[in-house]
Amino acid sequence: MTANKSKEELRRHILQQRRSLSSDWIACASAAMTEMVTAWEPYRSAKTVMLYLAMADEPQLDDLIAQAQDKGKRVCIPAMTSVRGIMEGAVITKDSPFLTGAFGLRVPDLTRCEIADPASIDLVLVPGVVFDDEGNRIGMGAGYYDRFLTRTIAAVKAGIVWNLQVLPSLTREDHDIPVEYLITERGIRSCSRGKS
Repeated sequence: MTANKSKEELRRHILQQRRSLSSDWIACASAAMTEMVTAWEPYRSAKTVMLYLAMADEPQLDDLIAQAQDKGKRVCIPAMTSVRGIMEGAVITKDSPFLTGAFGLRVPDLTRCEIADPASIDLVLVPGVVFDDEGNRIGMGAGYYDRFLTRTIAAVKAGIVWNLQVLPSLTREDHDIPVEYLITERGIRSCSRGKS
C-alpha cells in the first residue's frame, strides 16, 4: 500500500467519524472550546487572529469570531485566490458580506475585504482532518494551509479539532508545517515537534 493511499484511507475514515457527530454535541463542544480559547494567553495577547468559517461537522468558531471582534481584535479568515493551492487572510468585520462558495460554504467577498499581511498575524487556528501529538497534520489534501503557514512567521499556530481526530503519530512530509498547540474539546496542550 502506498503512503498516499494510506493517507487517503485515514482521511476518509476520520471524516466518516467526524460526520457521525450530532449537531447538539458539536454545539456544546464548540462552546466549551470557545471558552477555553478566550481564556488562553496566546489568544488574549493576540492583536490579529486568523480563524475560519466552519463546515457543519468542524468546531464552530462563529461565537469566537464575534467575541474577538467585540474585543477589538483584527479577525481574518481564509480566502482562496484564483491560483489553486494559494489562500490569503481576508480581514472581516461584523458588517462584512459573504458569498456562497463551493459546497455551500460561506466565503469572504474578496472585492470588499482587506487582505492581511501574513507576517502581521499573531495566532492562527488551523483546521484539519487528522493531527498527531507532535503537531503534524493531514488536511483536505490541497495544501492551502501548509503554503500559507510558511508566511505567518510570527504567529502561534494551533490546530483546532475534535479529540477523536488526534492520533499518536503521523508520517510527516517535508512540506508539512506542524502546529505548536492542539485545541480539542478536552483542553489545550502543547505539541512536542511544533514547539521546536
